[in-house]
Amino acid sequence: MHSHNCDEHVTVLEGEAEVCVAGEVTRLTRFDTTYIRGPGLSCRVLMAGRRAAPAWR
Repeated sequence: MHSHNCDEHVTVLEGEAEVCVAGEVTRLTRFDTTYIRGPGLSCRVLMAGRRAAPAWR
């Protein structure tokens, strides 16, 4: 888990991911988008599923 001093926006371009925000887990698939309101909200984004989203470069 981590937090930011600003808002965070994540879009899955390929594969699947899970986002956990304040303890609530949501599954994301291709082209799904999440908006995490900051500052200070704990979150994490993980690769998931049979077709995991590629790691960030």
